[in-house]
Amino acid sequence: TVTSLEGYSPAVELMKPMMRWYEDADGNFVEQFQTAGFDTRLWELYLFAALVEAGYIFDKTFAMPDFCAQNAFGELCVEATTVNPTRTPAGELVPPPPQETQQQIEAFQRQYMPIRYAGPLTTKLGKKYWEKEHVKGRPLAFAIQDFHAPNSMVTSRTALPTYLYGMVWDWEKSAEGKLAILPRRVEQHAWGQKTVQSGFFSLPGSENVSAVLANASATISKFNRMGVLAGFGSKRVRMVRQ
Repeated sequence: TVTSLEGYSPAVELMKPMMRWYEDADGNFVEQFQTAGFDTRLWELYLFAALVEAGYIFDKTFAMPDFCAQNAFGELCVEATTVNPTRTPAGELVPPPPQETQQQIEAFQRQYMPIRYAGPLTTKLGKKYWEKEHVKGRPLAFAIQDFHAPNSMVTSRTALPTYLYGMVWDWEKSAEGKLAILPRRVEQHAWGQKTVQSGFFSLPGSENVSAVLANASATISKFNRMGVLAGFGSKRVRMVRQ
């Protein structure tokens, strides 16, 4: 586990003081952080730290959305969600599709991953947070991170704007060597037996969502690097990394 490996000691020692200030409105943050919800809760902790650094304070009277925050410039609400691994009915992990050829990479980015992003985002859209009294009149953002496979966020991030706006941008060079960008509308994404409509911001209700946030580096490795720079954790790990 993360807590028993010396290499992660900077991240662990960094998180400990952070948790003294993090208010758990759900009441199950620690339990999920230590079990099956590690990635989801790590993403929430990352967002909490980012908002604090931006000067926000929080109203934790309500558990949903995850963050109702305000600073000197205004207010906003943020609901966090993640793309999680796929499992069989028996609980076994389903590996992601291969990305060994250009055709496989394009199918992954334009079909498979938009569908994976669509699931959690449309689920959150269906919650209609904007109808809650404490959210009405405030900007509402969904924050999503991809944890469906190890290091998946490195290759999947380009798929998110494709799904959000229902557009892909191809390119070509003319005989004279001039670059031309070719935008193209995408109506749907299909993978296997599943098909979803493209264009999250074209869906009914999406007009109530001000933004979709993502950060491909919001991982345990990020906390580790920050912990090393701040002098947390094992001295041996800090010396090696520095």
